[in-house]
Amino acid sequence: MTEVVRVLGLDETDIHTQKDLALLAQKGVPRSAVEHLAEHFDVNLKDLSAYLNVTLRSIQGYKKNELLSSNISDHLIQLAKLYVMGESTLGGKAFKEWLQLYNPALGIAPVDLLKTATGIETVKDELIRIEYSVFA
Repeated sequence: MTEVVRVLGLDETDIHTQKDLALLAQKGVPRSAVEHLAEHFDVNLKDLSAYLNVTLRSIQGYKKNELLSSNISDHLIQLAKLYVMGESTLGGKAFKEWLQLYNPALGIAPVDLLKTATGIETVKDELIRIEYSVFA
C-alpha cells in the first residue's frame, strides 16, 4: 500500500490495507495526485485524463489540493496499483513501453484497456501471466 501512496504523491501514513485505500477513494484524493501519477506513467495530463475517462477540462476544474470525486479517485488508485504492479513485474521503463505495444494475448495494446476497472483487471491478469511465465 505504501507504494501506491508513493506513486500518488500522498503523505498518508495511515494507509496499510485495501480497506484504507477504499476509504481514501471515498474521501477523495487531491488533484495533485493526478500530476504525480502522470509523471510515473510518463504521460501528459490529457492522456491520463483519457485513462480516467474524464476530460482534461474536468481535471483542470479542480484546484491543486481539492479532493477529486470518489469515482475519479477510485480509478486513479486502481491505475496507481497497476503501475506499482507493472513496475515490480517489468521495471518502470519497460512497463511504460509494454503498455503502448500491441499485445497478441490481449488483441490490443494494454493502454487501450485502462479506461475501465475491468480493463485494468485484464491488464493486471496479463502481468500476472508474465510474472509467472504463463502465456495464453
